[in-house]
Amino acid sequence: MTVLLIGLLILLTIPVYFIWWRLPVAINRYSDIKLGNELINKINHYKKGYGLPETNDWRTLIKLGFKQREYLIIPYYNKINDTTFELLYLEGIDGPYLQWNSNDKKWKNAMPTHFRNSHLEEDVVSLIEETKLYQYEAKLIDSLSSGKRGLDMIVTLNDTSKNIYLVKVCEDNENSLVTYFNFFIDANKMKILNPTGKLDGQ
Repeated sequence: MTVLLIGLLILLTIPVYFIWWRLPVAINRYSDIKLGNELINKINHYKKGYGLPETNDWRTLIKLGFKQREYLIIPYYNKINDTTFELLYLEGIDGPYLQWNSNDKKWKNAMPTHFRNSHLEEDVVSLIEETKLYQYEAKLIDSLSSGKRGLDMIVTLNDTSKNIYLVKVCEDNENSLVTYFNFFIDANKMKILNPTGKLDGQ
């Protein structure tokens, strides 16, 4: 009888789980969106007097209500230009992520806005490409896809004061973006801070 109940519970849990994640983000990410909206209001108020905070002005962002976890700020704040910013919840291994952008002003699942335009970021990318982890994964994906797919990197500057970058090593498999590694790079020393490419909890 107990085994039957457990089996029935499992059978009911699986469809409920998939239904939950297919609901609009306004429902299944309600608490994240509520916090995000509070932060958006505070950022817009701050912007009127001081302009938008820099992407990694953590002191200001924490005062505004952002949470800090090691090398991450939650939600992730990205100043795109002097008038535009976005918030992202970079949770889980793969994207897309819960995002709000001040251009369209709505919560949705999307990938980070990214502009790779500095020589320093090119050096950071080169450092990752030299690792055995990257080379092995790149060779494996190339072999399995008969050369049709490869790895890409999403590079974001996570801490301007310490010059620490977060590099997400991903594969676009045409259905979704699969993240294999998340590297933190100290760009001052050109050193990988987490050589396994894993974040806490992964």
